[in-house]
Amino acid sequence: MSAPTRLFAQARLCEELARRCRSGRALRTAIGELPDTGSAPIDATLAEVRAALAAGAPLSVAEALFAAEPAAAAGWALAASGAADPAAALGGAAAGLYERHALAEEVRALTAGARWSAVVIALLPLAFGAWAAATDPRVLGVLAGEPVGQVCLALGVALDALGAWWMRRLVRGCR
Repeated sequence: MSAPTRLFAQARLCEELARRCRSGRALRTAIGELPDTGSAPIDATLAEVRAALAAGAPLSVAEALFAAEPAAAAGWALAASGAADPAAALGGAAAGLYERHALAEEVRALTAGARWSAVVIALLPLAFGAWAAATDPRVLGVLAGEPVGQVCLALGVALDALGAWWMRRLVRGCR
């Protein structure tokens, strides 16, 4: 699951819990009534927590729902400990998570050009090699039949693959 998707699912979870607490429900009841978030890992954990709470487990079993995001975990810790109003603590966590989600999506949108440039730069040498081989049969003869051509071809493909890996690594850091 991507980071923006996880952030959004955690924010929805905190927001829904806060909404239910604002309407007067206790945390245990609110968790039992939560709808699925649409995130498979969170929904699987939610099902386990619901089952554990229904069997009489302490409220601390719900910590697993919030472990993925520190802001959600902090909001849950404040809400469950009684140190703060549960609705305010979870609502604040949701607001922070929504803000981080929006920022992650903005970064993704702003780096779209860089990601496409990386794809073009990685594919352009391969496309040029294919075009050169298709338009001039001597190129293919040298690349496939001559030892120097085979070394050049292997080295070129290896360097292109290394460059593609490196650009992907650089661009992935911007997500």
